[in-house]
Amino acid sequence: MSKSRYGIHEIDVIGDNPLCAGKIKVFESHSFKVAKLDSLFTQIAKSINCEFEIFRLDNQNIFGTQFHPEMSQDGKDLLRKFVKIQ
Repeated sequence: MSKSRYGIHEIDVIGDNPLCAGKIKVFESHSFKVAKLDSLFTQIAKSINCEFEIFRLDNQNIFGTQFHPEMSQDGKDLLRKFVKIQ
């Protein structure tokens, strides 16, 4: 990354998934990012500074985030939906 990100930032959800949709606000605190995904992963969300804010493993219920979901309301909503996935 060109510079560290700290604080609440808006990300765009672009992939169909059971966790979130549209634009969500998340808390970020990092200076590194996932720059490339393996072919087994699918991009779910992106931001201006990070192409892979949320990603998913091969349509399984295995997700990765580049932010701290526990630190924002939208992130907490995402976590609540995650624990309810069957």
